[in-house]
Amino acid sequence: MIDQIAGAASNVQIVLTGYLHIVGESQCREGEFDTLNHLADYMRDQQKAKVDELKRSGIKVAGS
Repeated sequence: MIDQIAGAASNVQIVLTGYLHIVGESQCREGEFDTLNHLADYMRDQQKAKVDELKRSGIKVAGS
């Protein structure tokens, strides 16, 4: 889908925004929040990998 968008609009730039931690450090059930924060970190890392991949393929993309 990204390739189709880039092909149809040569001046398009895709911008991906990052994910912050979902909860703070002081919570009642820390184990559950640790899992949520781990998932947010995972999403951040996957998004960065996708941005890097798209840049290598020549698609204009920005992201954190």
